[in-house]
Amino acid sequence: MTKRILTGSITKNPTDLQQGSVTDQNEDRSAYLRSDDIVTWTGTQLTFTANITLEILNTASGTLTQHNILVAGSPVSIADGESIYVVIDRTSASESLTLINSGATPIPAQTDANKDTFIIVRRVDVGGLAYLHIPLHKQLIGPSKSVRLGEMSGQARAGTDAIASGVAFHAVTLSSAMVDTDYAVDCKITNTVDSNPQIQPIVITVKGTAGFTASWSDDTDSANYQLEYLVKEHQ
Repeated sequence: MTKRILTGSITKNPTDLQQGSVTDQNEDRSAYLRSDDIVTWTGTQLTFTANITLEILNTASGTLTQHNILVAGSPVSIADGESIYVVIDRTSASESLTLINSGATPIPAQTDANKDTFIIVRRVDVGGLAYLHIPLHKQLIGPSKSVRLGEMSGQARAGTDAIASGVAFHAVTLSSAMVDTDYAVDCKITNTVDSNPQIQPIVITVKGTAGFTASWSDDTDSANYQLEYLVKEHQ
């Protein structure tokens, strides 16, 4: 049996080469989620304090559509194995979506007549821990974790601060805030100027999303000390 590709088709699906097939939704390759605030996975519920927007860029026409998950839908309870999904209207430039739980309403089959379903998140429990998958971003978060949608996981901040003379602590302000305080701090004091610099252990005494405070025992004896640091989110 000879298969033919109709003019204008962008897909090479071996089982369906007609334009308009499920795999012919090239704009779905440019679909992503965004939000103006963090989203949190408690281990049983997904919570968010700002609307979540599913944006789809149609690379063929160059048009952008926005499909909004309203904050009124938070929180969302999710059991192991369940997915939260939406069904969009591709003809709408901006619409409000209803979150659907696959535990109550199974995910519909994707066909030529129904190819407008997007899975937003899916819960999968492993080793007694409840993980939340965000398929569009290929992102995985553990319980009691917060993320900014679209931000790379394992976010890190690094820098070097000058330390004043006669102090036993230094407060660092990060270049941009972390999503929470569940991060590790690796820091050290350097002094390449003085011939006999002090050598002191460092203790992190304050941690916040905007920064941290490093403390040591004795006041610095000059202004030639620097604090080098790397802050990285726990995985």
